[in-house]
Amino acid sequence: MRVSIGVITKDFNSLEPIDEFLENASKHNHKIYSIIIVYSHGCDFRLVESLEKKVKVFLVKINDVPEIKRQLTKTGLSTENIEILLSCPTLKKYGKVPYGLNRNYALIKAL
Repeated sequence: MRVSIGVITKDFNSLEPIDEFLENASKHNHKIYSIIIVYSHGCDFRLVESLEKKVKVFLVKINDVPEIKRQLTKTGLSTENIEILLSCPTLKKYGKVPYGLNRNYALIKAL
């Protein structure tokens, strides 16, 4: 079984508490396969590079996931249903993303 950790954030700009979590998992002989980082606004890619030295990292930016859309199309989902599942009009209008949508992105990427 592969264990992945989902991180949901507006801006990915710190490795805390991810570093501590990975160190604790390692200390107790737990293998973390990957970290899935779902973000809506910004990402410090230098931090991602640093994190990739320890664990596999998947970056997912809200409203910018052509790869996930292609995968869902291949599974038979209609374009309309994909848009319902992944579209976030509140991000552009209010700068906010509902938690459920963030969760959807993380879970779909994990699958």
